Amino acid sequence: MTRGRPIRDREAALTSTQRRLFDAVRERPGISIEELREVMNVGSGSTIFLHIAGLNTRLIPFGICVCGEGNRFQIETRKQRSRQNRLT
Repeated sequence: MTRGRPIRDREAALTSTQRRLFDAVRERPGISIEELREVMNVGSGSTIFLHIAGLNTRLIPFGICVCGEGNRFQIETRKQRSRQNRLT
């Protein structure tokens, strides 16, 4: 739930690939790019980044995003992310 609203498939209109990616990161905060490649069954890390970019576009109305620090990914609020960017 974000901002008091649950994320529903029809609201976010996630593709099946985006749903798998979102679920993997939600269920395993701190998941590595290698683990994501395995879960998503893709050969390159750049493909994962493309999927994350598309997913984040769909998650904008919910105020959350999939973010990576180093080689680890988690779901954060956009507010948390913008605060971290200002501090660095």
